[in-house]
Amino acid sequence: MKARQPLHLIIVSYPSRLDATLEEIAHTLARGATETRVVERAQAHSDLRFLIRQWHLRDRDVRTVDLVGHGGGGRFKLGDELLFASDGTGVELVDELTPFLSERATLRLLGCSVAEKDTPLSVTRAFDGQSLLRQLDARLGSHQRVLAPTRALFTTDYGPHGLNSRAKRSLVGSTTARRQHHGRRKTQQTSSKQPR
Repeated sequence: MKARQPLHLIIVSYPSRLDATLEEIAHTLARGATETRVVERAQAHSDLRFLIRQWHLRDRDVRTVDLVGHGGGGRFKLGDELLFASDGTGVELVDELTPFLSERATLRLLGCSVAEKDTPLSVTRAFDGQSLLRQLDARLGSHQRVLAPTRALFTTDYGPHGLNSRAKRSLVGSTTARRQHHGRRKTQQTSSKQPR
């Protein structure tokens, strides 16, 4: 049996009203498209399901799926609709995607601060990024994972080959402990000059 060729599928949100930020990101990413890194556009969850399934049916091993759109703590929007939210919105979609992903696939929700807790001024409904990641993680296969950023992402965070290293360091999963990314932790030294 012929081995499937690996694929990094980047799906950029395509809302019905022109969004200059998303257009700039899409054009930047398209410049780095290759046979193993493909850039597509999607407006709704049905587009997402169709694209992932189609690439799988083309005998591709979909190892990474980057969804580029707008987000906020515990929310991710694709096109004109809220795709996932920590209140349970859309999480069942993952059940439909999982069979078409690689056994060790990574789903990255690249929207601003998706992994952070959002506490709006009107405390009617707070969204929690870690709760969303845990819900999605629970529906993925045992070796699949979901990641999202803890900070805002800007057009400068993207290059032709995807996220730059600074932006990648902001990605966390549901089990990722907060830690420094540069190896050793600095030990805090006590001195009389430090505030108490």
